Amino acid sequence: MNDNSSIDREGEWEALHEAGEFALLRERVVPLLDTPHRAQALLWLARAEYGLGDLAEVLPLLDEAVTLAPDDWRIWNLYAALYLSLDQTDDAARVLERAVTLAPDEVSVRVNCGITRTRQARYDEALVEFHYALVMDPDSIYALFHRGYLYGERDEHEKAIADLTAVLEQTPHDVDAINNRGLSFYELRRHDEALADFDRALQVDPECFNAWNNRGLVRQRLGDRDGALADFAEAIRLDPQDARARANRAELLQREGKLEHSLDDFRMALELDPDQANLREQFIETLLQLGRNDEALQELRWFRGVEVARHHWLRARAYHQKGDDQSARIELRQATRLDPLGSHSYRLSRAPF
Repeated sequence: MNDNSSIDREGEWEALHEAGEFALLRERVVPLLDTPHRAQALLWLARAEYGLGDLAEVLPLLDEAVTLAPDDWRIWNLYAALYLSLDQTDDAARVLERAVTLAPDEVSVRVNCGITRTRQARYDEALVEFHYALVMDPDSIYALFHRGYLYGERDEHEKAIADLTAVLEQTPHDVDAINNRGLSFYELRRHDEALADFDRALQVDPECFNAWNNRGLVRQRLGDRDGALADFAEAIRLDPQDARARANRAELLQREGKLEHSLDDFRMALELDPDQANLREQFIETLLQLGRNDEALQELRWFRGVEVARHHWLRARAYHQKGDDQSARIELRQATRLDPLGSHSYRLSRAPF
């Protein structure tokens, strides 16, 4: 086999990669592993495995490739993409230092830097990276999408919509871009446009959990209670391990006064995502409204070690409803100490609230 064959075929491999033909790319690359271009073949094989979602296969391929070609920026950049996929942000930041040294003007390197800074909540630095990438390639879908996501996280929704619209002009069936733009429309209370985007996302991918869940939120806000419940139910069916749709349905039922019906969703959502403090507080409020005071006090143990006036106030309510006014007063004093101007201070003037 000609030593230059792998170099000559890179255009073909790139086309296969762009077309998502990862299995065919792997098939074409494997025969070149036993040639002088093994490092290059390893890189492309790693890209194929990454595209196929076989992340466990990628790291050993890159580890060998980098020993053979330590100055190939693409290897370091793929390391970063892999670590970001594995939520290993610090590792991504580490390898990107090398990638930037080798290829400071590569768009994909700068975008990966921006994603990493976003994950680290270093938003201003992330924007600098995305801006730099877009100076080099104003039409970069990758940079526009992630800058649009960041603008959404920063509540700069008009800017988010502009970037995501630019993405959709190039790739009109990008479900994530459609969904994220819909969220920005929702936050701006442009409900018709939000609903249109979520409908569009579901036309492209009828099994898009995010679109079902988010459309449910729009319908709820518009007063379409049955439509919202139907959307949340479909989202739960599609991904029963995601807490968000269950939490949204629980909140909807709670607001309607259907407290008993909301409990199962609250419990399941908190089992799936126990760190949602606001959701747990809503669950406790629901238990208190139902007079399930011991269960409410049990749930409040989750907040032990966290000194928040509201938690003392909730305990005071539970104790008062149980008839233990002495414990209620103790909790109210703690609440007032932490937040003297809180609403619970007014309640203290009554007996005992």
